Parts: sequence; C-alpha cells; structure tokens
Amino acid sequence: MTKDEILPKLRNLKATQNGWTALCPAHHDQKRSLSISEKGGKILLNCFAGCAYGDILAALGVSMNGNGSNSSRKIVAEYDYTDENGNLLFQNVRFEPKDFRQRHFDKNGREVWNLDGVRRVPYRLLELIALQPHYNFVLVEGEKDSDTLKMHGLIATNHKNWRPEFNYLLKGKKVVIFQDHDKSGIELAEKAAQIIYPDAEAIKIVDCFADEPLPEKNGKDVSDYLESYSFGELLELVRNSPDIQFLNGVTGQNQKDLVDDNISLPILSDTALYGLAGEIVRTIEPHTEADNAALLLQLLAGFGCLIGRTAYFRAEADFHNTKIFGVVVGASSKGRKGSSFGHIRQLLCRVDETFANCIHDGLSSGEGLIYHVRDAQSKKVPVKEKGRIVDYQDEIVDEGATEKRLFVVEPEFARVLRAMQREGNILSSIIRQSWDSDRLKVMTKNPIKASDCHISIIGHITSDELRRNLDETETANGFANRFLWVFTRRSKYLPEGGNLRDSEINILVEKLHKAVIYAGMTSELKRDEQARQKWIEIYPKLSDGHTGLLGSVTSRAEAQVMRLACLYALLEYAEEISLKHLEAALALWQYCEDSARYIFGNQTGNKTADAIYAALQGTKDGLTRTEIRDLFQRNATAAQINSAIKLLIELGRVEIIQEKTEGRPKEIIKARHYDKNDKSS
Repeated sequence: MTKDEILPKLRNLKATQNGWTALCPAHHDQKRSLSISEKGGKILLNCFAGCAYGDILAALGVSMNGNGSNSSRKIVAEYDYTDENGNLLFQNVRFEPKDFRQRHFDKNGREVWNLDGVRRVPYRLLELIALQPHYNFVLVEGEKDSDTLKMHGLIATNHKNWRPEFNYLLKGKKVVIFQDHDKSGIELAEKAAQIIYPDAEAIKIVDCFADEPLPEKNGKDVSDYLESYSFGELLELVRNSPDIQFLNGVTGQNQKDLVDDNISLPILSDTALYGLAGEIVRTIEPHTEADNAALLLQLLAGFGCLIGRTAYFRAEADFHNTKIFGVVVGASSKGRKGSSFGHIRQLLCRVDETFANCIHDGLSSGEGLIYHVRDAQSKKVPVKEKGRIVDYQDEIVDEGATEKRLFVVEPEFARVLRAMQREGNILSSIIRQSWDSDRLKVMTKNPIKASDCHISIIGHITSDELRRNLDETETANGFANRFLWVFTRRSKYLPEGGNLRDSEINILVEKLHKAVIYAGMTSELKRDEQARQKWIEIYPKLSDGHTGLLGSVTSRAEAQVMRLACLYALLEYAEEISLKHLEAALALWQYCEDSARYIFGNQTGNKTADAIYAALQGTKDGLTRTEIRDLFQRNATAAQINSAIKLLIELGRVEIIQEKTEGRPKEIIKARHYDKNDKSS
C-alpha cells in the first residue's frame, strides 16, 4: 500500500508538515479527522474519531498489507440499490474474507463509505414495483440469495434490513421468507415477519434444511439448496409448507412464477397447431427445449416475411400484408427463447437460400432500419458543353437495397426498448410505420426513404426486462399493440440435444416450398361464407378490447387475427380464408392475449397508478392523499399522483369517499373490487 493508492481516494485532502489530513471515509466526517503520514515507505493512517484501521481501508476499498493483518482482503461483489427511476442510491459491497460495507457516491462521483443522509430502499426496488399484483412476495436474507433466485426468474429481495416503510410494496400479498439455517437466520427471519405482519395477507417461513442439525453460525441458505436440488423441488418444498398455496404452472418447467388462481399460465390450444404450421411445430417439438408457442409464432412471422409483398387482406381502405411483429417473452434467461428460432431459421433458409441475407439483428435507430431496405438515391448533376451548363441529369449516388424483405430477429429486445427512450431516437416511429405500410421515410435535410419494403420483427426478452423497459409512452402511442406477445417457457430437458433427421426436414422443406410458390401467385385473400359468419360473431369482442395496460397492448386484435388467418390459408395453398384458418388464428391470438394478461397482469400502464393501487389493495380503510404521497417518499409530484388517481377512477379501480369531520370533509381513496382477468370489459 502506497500513498499513490491512498491519497487519490481521499476527500478534502490537505498537506501538513508531517503528511496530510483528510475527511475520514469510515464515518460521517466534517472536520478532517484522518491523519496520513509516510514512514519507512509505509503509509500510516489514524482517525482521531476512533475509526479502526481496517474500517478505514475497507471504506477506501484498499486491501491490507504489512500495516494490517489481512493481506488478501478484496472486493468480490457490489450490490446496487436504486430508486424508482433506476438511479443508483448506494451499494452494499462484499469483501473476501466475508465482510460487508456500504458506500454511496457524492455529486462529484467520489466514494463515500457510509450511508449518512442516503435514502434507504429495498434491494431490486424497480422489479418489486413492477411485480404483478397476483405474484407472491419473496424475501431472502441477503443479496446473493436474491440473485440466485433471479437466475431462475423469481424476483426476491432481502429482509435483513427490512423497514416498516417498505411494507407498501407487499400490502395484501402472501409473503414467503426463506430463512438461513442457523440461529442468526432464525432471528432475522422472525424479526422480518414481525415487521411485515400488519400488512401481509399471510406469511410463511421456509427453512430449506429444516431436517438437518442447526449450527451456531454459517448455516446453509436457499443458494446452497439450489446447488443440490432443482428449482422445481424448491417450489415443491414451499408448496408443502402450511398457510400459503403456491401454484406451480406446468409440471417439469425450470421456471415457475408463484401466482394465485386469478391469472394462470397461458396454454396453447391444439386448434392453433392447424395445417402445415402445426405439422412443422409437432415435427420439431420432440427435438428442442423450446416452447411450441414460440416455434409457431416465429414460423408464421418468418414465412410471412419470406413470401414478400404478395398476398394481402383488405380491411376498408387498409391493405394488410403478411407482416408479423412478435415478442417471445421468457419467464427467465433459461426460457429457451433463442433456441426457439434455430430450427425455424434452418427450415426457412433451406426453402430459400437467399433468405439468410434477409435476417438481421441490432435494431438501434429508425434511420438504420430504413437503410437496410432503402431506395436508390440520385442527385442532379450539370451537363456541360464547352464549359457551359446546358442541362441537368440524374446521377445515381446510392444503388439502394436490392432486397426489400427484412426479417429482424432481435435476441436482446430490451436493448431496442432502451434505444427508443433516447432523446431524438425515431426507432419507435419507424417500426410503427413498417407495420402499417410498405413506405418508410424521415423528414430530414438529407432524407432517406424506402418503398415496397416488407419487414417482420421478432424480439426475445425476459418478462422482468420487458416490464422494466417498456415505458408508458410506447404503450400509449401504439408501438406495443403492433406486436404479438407470446409467453414462453422451457418445454423439457434434453441434455444431449435433439435428433431431427434430414428425412423429416426434407418433407417439411418440400411442403413449405410449395406454399411459398403458391403465395407468390396470390394477391387478395377473402373470407369464405363460413369464415365470414364467424367473423361477424366474434368481431365485437375483438373490437371492444380490455382496459388498462392489457387493453393498450392488445388493441389491434382484429388486424392481428386476420394477418394470422392469411398465413394459415397460404400454408394450405387455399384460395380463400376458411373457418379452420380463422379458428386457428383466433386460437393463437387467444394465447397471445392470455400471455399479455399473464405478463402485464392488471397494470394500468402508469407506474405511479400501479404503485398506488397495490398499496390500496393492502388496506380496507383506504388512504388519504397525504398517505399516498408518503408512499413515494416525496419522489412523485402532486401532478403525477393526481393524474394516477384520476386514471384509476376512470378504470373503475378506485373510488373516493368523503368522510365527515368537524372541519372540512376527509377524502379517502379506496380500492374497488373488479374482475382481475378483465375478461368482461
């Protein structure tokens, strides 16, 4: 340890006759209590306020050497604590040998190894706010266990420093506390239970190693359990504990969300697996861990892009080509979203070898999207004779894109959503244009445009990434409802992979090739009489839609269903859309709608409103506006809160009751009962 390691890390450093003085990083110092001197090539530190030498070094993030007793001390993990907007408030820093210190960064970005004056929040606050009302609230002792459960798609926060003011996040919820298997773990879990008891609907404390002898310290935790047992066995352990019922979804899945029976996992109907599309999915299914719904969506989207601008369906003055935008939403990073496209890609590229050049990723700007399908560009240049300009002619400066088909498969769709939030980024607008039309342009000084383009988009994302990155603007401006949302989970375990034979692929390639040729000769598709009567029957329900965020992301139901029906018809070489094609499209749409309901739950699309409603559900007596304001620790403006309450009233979620007092009436805001599935709205 040298002065060059220490001095740059200190604040308010001042040279003295014997060395330096500075603010001590180990406590809230305002008097330059730390003395630093150099003797014999060694740095000596002394805090006149009494801070231990090791604490000062830990606060500086510097390991001890000959001046101390622990030469191997180093930082091994940094756990970020953020506010509701994702801004870093502080970090809990883990050292090895095991020790923890907290730090924050001042306005100049310098480390301060204390939390004086820093707002306290739970770990993973953003994800806790986005947690569905129907999900249970999970607490573990430390951040490591929280991160372990996150790897399995389960959101959990740590209870070690839980405070009563955090309880608004779990009001009315069933709570599971995973207890560390030692005496300290028991005490901490019981302390947390006492704090949350007034606001939780029910509590269960789970010790994964309850059958083993209890050690004095350093007991096992839920992370240790998952090193030896599967996540499914953990859920089974929880389910068999008393008080709270945990529904496991589909048996054998790696990822399970802990939900009540109001909103269930979506189930793909066999009706959606109709015709050649169903045959392809059923052939691939035994040889992949991917979900059938993900295979089906990407097959239809890829086929619709491969055939180009040929077949279409007309709705009044709008022409709908076979362009499908979809997002495969995995319960976790292990939901096998990416692997769901591998077999589909292979199949499509064998049908048309040139299609491989149409598949791209890396969406980041609207201009970049247009560039891939851009028209040729020319400019006027003078024609001269004997040095004099006698005319002007067009000169090609950019040949443009010769391929107008573009199939965007974006494995990191969260990156796309974040890019759209950057100021001046027009990606959202251009994506909406590409769903609506075959003409794209931007009004700039040097405009780039595209015509006769045919774009389909598939994105892959986890459910918590989606809820965190899909902002209110994109749900309101029609971006989200141009996509089909498909919830996917791992279908099975294949340790040695699949074994899809070439003979099976060849049969599919031949049939799909015939469908491509037929689609190339097809223009307008219409419904036959049976399909027309069915459409008249179901149209009102499709058009009426739903309320809240679910309504925002599913409000193009009619157009989406007909685009899907066209694809089912083309895959069967049909001249008209029959009842079977329409029913298959409706079945897949139902899965997409159920997926959206499961992913977004009963959110309104307004984060402030969702937080307010979650708090109101946890109290029978309601809350005053002052109490609601206090929920946000003054991090939401009065205008934001009033707007959120107004939205909840319009959606029928809350009501305002006037209570008489000796002075002015007291205004109480209460949650109203409504159908959580919102199926009748």
